[in-house]
Amino acid sequence: MLNWNKKDTPMANKGYFIITDISGYTEFLTKSELDHAQDALQSLFDVQLANIKHPFVISGFRGDAIFMYVPETNFVEPQSLLESLENLYFVFADTLRQMTFTTTGNTPSRNWVTAKSCWART
Repeated sequence: MLNWNKKDTPMANKGYFIITDISGYTEFLTKSELDHAQDALQSLFDVQLANIKHPFVISGFRGDAIFMYVPETNFVEPQSLLESLENLYFVFADTLRQMTFTTTGNTPSRNWVTAKSCWART
């Protein structure tokens, strides 16, 4: 995100860039019935989208990844950003665990997708 100063020179804002990514996406698609796999992955994507709220700003999508950023001005304490990320991860992980239990009738399988998130200061 860029702002412009009085001399029309772009100025970068400080903040955090976040990527949520469903690890194992391609492998899961190749080992599953396409209709079932697409529905399952869409459900995982939807649960993430439903829980991405302030301070996060969605900037785009690529395959199974959601690109977001958080301007530094959107939060008061760094801990609140970490708590928001943690809540987003737990919602995803709980949905994944519930879907796995429902489809396999037991504990999560190693053949299922997993979630990972990363962020970096910009």
